[in-house]
Amino acid sequence: MRKNMKSIIAMLLVVMSMTAMVFGCKNDTGNSSQNSNPSSNPDSSAAGSNATNEDGVTPAGELPIVTEQTTLSVMLPQNANINDLVDNDFTHFVEEQTNIKLDMQISPADGYDEKLNLALSTGTYPEVILYGAAGSNLDIVKYGMTEKIYIPMNDYIEKYSVNIKQIWEDIPTIKESMTAPDGNVYVIPRSEGAAGHGSISDKFWINTAWIQQLGKSVPTTTEEFKDVLIAFRDEDPNGNGQKDEVPLSGAANTWAADPYLFIMNAFCHFDGGIKMFKDGVFSSPVTTDAFKNGLKYLAELYDEGLIDPAAFTQDLNSLLKLGNAEPTVLGSFGAGHLAMGIDITNRELADQYEALMPLKGPDGYQGTPVYDDLYTSGGRAAITDKCEKPAVAFRLLDFFCDGYVVNRMDFGPENESWAKADPGATGVTGLKAEWKMLSDGTNYSQLSNSKTWGIGMLFPADWKAKLQFEGDILDAENYEARLIRDTAAYAQYRGEGESEKPMWADADTATALSNQAVPINDYVKSAIVAFITGQKDIDAEWDAYLADLEKLGLSDYIAAYQKTYDESNK
Repeated sequence: MRKNMKSIIAMLLVVMSMTAMVFGCKNDTGNSSQNSNPSSNPDSSAAGSNATNEDGVTPAGELPIVTEQTTLSVMLPQNANINDLVDNDFTHFVEEQTNIKLDMQISPADGYDEKLNLALSTGTYPEVILYGAAGSNLDIVKYGMTEKIYIPMNDYIEKYSVNIKQIWEDIPTIKESMTAPDGNVYVIPRSEGAAGHGSISDKFWINTAWIQQLGKSVPTTTEEFKDVLIAFRDEDPNGNGQKDEVPLSGAANTWAADPYLFIMNAFCHFDGGIKMFKDGVFSSPVTTDAFKNGLKYLAELYDEGLIDPAAFTQDLNSLLKLGNAEPTVLGSFGAGHLAMGIDITNRELADQYEALMPLKGPDGYQGTPVYDDLYTSGGRAAITDKCEKPAVAFRLLDFFCDGYVVNRMDFGPENESWAKADPGATGVTGLKAEWKMLSDGTNYSQLSNSKTWGIGMLFPADWKAKLQFEGDILDAENYEARLIRDTAAYAQYRGEGESEKPMWADADTATALSNQAVPINDYVKSAIVAFITGQKDIDAEWDAYLADLEKLGLSDYIAAYQKTYDESNK
């Protein structure tokens, strides 16, 4: 219902919240986290001069990838904040390090999928698909297993991989997810490793300065939460003598900012969708009594003027405008990260808000959906059957999975907005640090138009947790560390739902399931808002809501999804 967080975050004030870091491009077959900048090693340019392999590539992990410059045609998307991908510092870095010239077919990120599908259907695709979407599992079955456009990478991984092999060793489920039913690996997916803050979307931010000022305690239950919101509404915490405070707000059609997501998880596991996976079985939370009770509680909050009516329709810019108003008027809001609602570079404002841990509901449920990023689905990059030197193409893809390289890709040149960690430094969770931020956490985004690609693929495990932490965690330059800290705190409240393995289905089945889910999801989302805002009476119209879901085929959808999942994961 409300996923695609990666594309949303790219538009946010603090792009770093979903980007890749950790470094260690190397010139041997060691671990990718050995922290050697390939451009600073005098031996890197000659590493493969005495030993070449298939298509003239140098041994695994050595740079350049080829001793004689080779051109690869690639297709990739260009984000709105990127002025030029051809004359771009990161592009030049890649070509200098690898000795591969990139012949780019560029498409705006908005509409890239459609252009890619057209290219694949008309045979106008290049040698390599990069960083857009090589497709869903359905596309992998179609373009890999069936039409043979995407070529298997198994042999190349075995012969030439350093980074992907290491990621597989660290997170074995990634390998499982990448392997199609025929045993082949056709695409490189996107995964942020096991420690990204995106693994817990439904965070909630509350003005603890107001709570302290009003003599309240940080709420831990739904009853205490309501009491705090009432105090926000009635007791003038911003001190301007006006009743202008907004106790709770959010935003629609963006990442985890719907005002009901966090609160509903005090009643039942709900990630915004119509299905839940647990112990190998799919069910639907949206027909349960617990879900109904959650709606009733939310309706009470709304009826008492505690939920901003605009939260169900406004966009992210409107939420930010509300959150940055002077004097402060926003009491709390749901969002994937704090900078979606306030300017985190305003230290005085940022100090006021803290992450609110999951609330305990009246029946004792207390949880949050957790997506460990241990399973992936679909792909970000593929090598096509037009590739004349697939070993070269694969070495390039493995190069892109190196931690140092993804730092350059998203943050620009070393020592401009990021640098290697200080000796002996640790990250916020205690892991050995490998990088640190130099900017205020937002300045680096100004580099994006000329020095970065602003996109990523398969990242080393725990890369975010290896961010050096020092000083005050509330400082803007420590924003990522703050999010990691808060995510670790939320993780203690893992909800009932589990991450499911990827599902492989034939085209007809996958299309049928997708088509069936759309009207059900749309109906549930509209019904949630209608019940909360009083357009529908929960007690009087609940049975009609359930009947409508049956007419739309919810039970049949869950059963069909279960059957397909079981068959594809035998």
